[in-house]
Amino acid sequence: MLKSPSLPEIVVAVVWLALTPSAAAMDMKVVGDQLIMSGPIDGSELAGLRNLAAERRDAGVRMVVLRDSPGGNLWTSMRIGEEIRDRGWKTAVSGYCFSGCAVVFLGGVERYFTDDKPYSQTQLAFHAAYNTIEASGTRQGSVNNSASFTARQWTKKHSGGKLSDAMLDRFEKLEKTEFVHFFDAQRVPRAGVPSAFVCSHAEQDPKKKCRPLADADVYREGIATSAELIRSNDRTNSPKAP
Repeated sequence: MLKSPSLPEIVVAVVWLALTPSAAAMDMKVVGDQLIMSGPIDGSELAGLRNLAAERRDAGVRMVVLRDSPGGNLWTSMRIGEEIRDRGWKTAVSGYCFSGCAVVFLGGVERYFTDDKPYSQTQLAFHAAYNTIEASGTRQGSVNNSASFTARQWTKKHSGGKLSDAMLDRFEKLEKTEFVHFFDAQRVPRAGVPSAFVCSHAEQDPKKKCRPLADADVYREGIATSAELIRSNDRTNSPKAP
């Protein structure tokens, strides 16, 4: 009998997929009252979002669904999050939503998980802000202290002040290859199973790739605000995922 992969093993597989280089910008489409955004954030999305919202103002968008995004440009991610907050839209995560995508997610006035995909494939992941190019006095891949401070203040504010200083410190101390992954704490398969992990895509030993954070909870940290599961409008004819 084949052994089912553990949750940390699934996390690592998704990290590898999410970090595979891609040149495409985010795909955006309006389906009913939802704006569904997927793919990497390359910096062009804010203008695209505003243009689409203007073109489809009669659609009555109320929620942004963020699907399978590795994130990207921090400045753009924060501006998109602010645009979402200013418009009074909610956000929901469908599949994986890492880095800048998780920042965008925090822009929602209310924040949810979807049941589009199984619990083990639906997650948010955060990390520190890094220098992406070599510059005077900086090294590519090193922590960008200025950007990290800005991101810290922004995420604290947009979590309603609930994101703990201990967790924010944890984000800033991560290695460039590490993320803090949050799953839906209300959908864990059994009591006592962790719903948050620190995982590295650089670690070769499967047993060391992820370590659980027993004290972490996506709701307690103010990242997600409601345990109600949302169904994406383009998945209404699909069976609910476990």
